[in-house]
Amino acid sequence: FILQVVMTDPTSHRSRIINEIVESERTYVAQLQAILEVYLDPLKALVKKPNPPCSEQKIVELFANFQQLYPVNKYFLEILEKYLENGQNSSTAQNQTTTTT
Repeated sequence: FILQVVMTDPTSHRSRIINEIVESERTYVAQLQAILEVYLDPLKALVKKPNPPCSEQKIVELFANFQQLYPVNKYFLEILEKYLENGQNSSTAQNQTTTTT
């Protein structure tokens, strides 16, 4: 039955997949932002005070590439949302991601 739906309306199936990808990315970016606001920023502030819970080096080790990960995924989500908003075809969205990386 599912195969028939895909065969009869591939555009609808593609739209559902794209929407699921965008929703997953929204959730992921929201979780990254929570990590930033709840853990990373407060830890950075505490390191500058007397008797910090950990060293600045430990924070760097714990959040190794987080500083790069969050902005890249946030930007990727913005591109995906523009794609949905404008109803562009996949080649236009692909061109946007490859030219900005």
